[in-house]
Amino acid sequence: MKKRLAIVPIVASMVLAFGCGKTEEAVVPEEEQQAVEDAIESAASQEQTEAVEEVDSTDEEEPALPEIDISGCDTFTQIVDKKLEPGMGYANEKIGDEDVLLVCDMTYDDQEGHMASIDSIIFCYIDGVPTEIGSVVAAGTAYPIAVEDGVLYVGRGHSISKYTIENSELVHVATAGVDYGVDGSETYYYQEGDGEEETLENDEKYTQLADEYFDASIVDFTVVVE
Repeated sequence: MKKRLAIVPIVASMVLAFGCGKTEEAVVPEEEQQAVEDAIESAASQEQTEAVEEVDSTDEEEPALPEIDISGCDTFTQIVDKKLEPGMGYANEKIGDEDVLLVCDMTYDDQEGHMASIDSIIFCYIDGVPTEIGSVVAAGTAYPIAVEDGVLYVGRGHSISKYTIENSELVHVATAGVDYGVDGSETYYYQEGDGEEETLENDEKYTQLADEYFDASIVDFTVVVE
C-alpha cells in the first residue's frame, strides 16, 4: 500500500509539468509510463503476498500431547489408575482388529451426551504388554475424535483423515480435503495410504469421507477425577 501511495506525487508532477502554459494533451514519455505501470504492478503483488502471509500466520500449531511413562504397567487398567492425571480422559475402543486404550489430554461436553476430545494417544497390546503406537490431533472442538467399524476418524478443519491398526501399527488409510486460494478458488486433494497426494477435479471424495466421519460414533471418554 505504501508503494502505491508513493506513485501519486510522481504522476501528479507529470501532469502539472505538462499542463502549465499549454492546453494540448500532455504526453508522458514511454519509459516513465512503463516505470509507473511497473511500480503499480509491484505494489499489487506485494499486497497479495502480505495477504497470503497474514492467512498463513493465523494457522494454529497442533497442541503437544503429554508424554505418559507407562513403565511398570502390565494392563490398560494400571495405566488409567497409576499414570493418568485428573482431567485427562480414557476410552476403550476397537480399531482394526485391536482392542485399544485411547487417552486424551482433556475433554469437553459436546452437548450431545458425550465427553468428547480432539486428541488421543493410542495404546494397544504388543506381546501382551501395553504399548503406545501413535497419536492423533483434530483441528478443534467442531471435530471430535470418532470411531466406526474399526476406523478412527480425525477432522482437521478443511480435511478429514481415517486410520486403522494393522500388525499393531497405526496406519493411515486416507485423507481428503480442500485448499482455498486467496482469490476464493477451491482445490480438492486426496491421499490414500502412503501414496502420493493427488489433485481432484471435484469434491466427491472429500464429501464421501466427510459423510463417513459425521456418521461415525463420537468417542465418549471417561474423565479422570481426583
